[in-house]
Amino acid sequence: MCVVTKNAINICSGVYFTLGVFGYIAFGSQEISGNILMSLSPTMGSDVIKLGFVMSLAFSFPLIIFPCRASLYSFLYRKAQPTHHDHMVNHSIPEGPFRLLTLGIISSALCVSLLLPTIELVLGLLGATIGVLICLVFPAAAFLNVTFKNTNERVLAKFVLILGLIILVLGTYA
Repeated sequence: MCVVTKNAINICSGVYFTLGVFGYIAFGSQEISGNILMSLSPTMGSDVIKLGFVMSLAFSFPLIIFPCRASLYSFLYRKAQPTHHDHMVNHSIPEGPFRLLTLGIISSALCVSLLLPTIELVLGLLGATIGVLICLVFPAAAFLNVTFKNTNERVLAKFVLILGLIILVLGTYA
């Protein structure tokens, strides 16, 4: 399994490096907007790339909605007290909440896409929030939840958590 993981990381790194080098060669001397598709010249090849991007969004959107809907359902409609027979319960979402959550997720995605003028703003907000949460805030909070003794590591985790929240606010503001 280690070999498979190592090879997958090497392949992904090679692809990213290659795309970065050729992207720099192609667009290094130009001023580029946040949406790289706008920098492509209007040719048949760029139309195929744009169509591929649209197809990627069309096929990945339902895959993103599925865990989002499941998480929202478990958060909003959770049971007060889990029973010991919980493993025999059907975990599918009833049709009413299923439709309501799906409509809410799609409507909010549509509103965000219509209200935010450029993709750079969306990517900047996502990078400022999700990146800091995943790299700093969540690990420090998880460490604080599993340790109880006052040690130097716990103090350091509190510092990282506070620093992460400050970076989150400043990065979102910028």
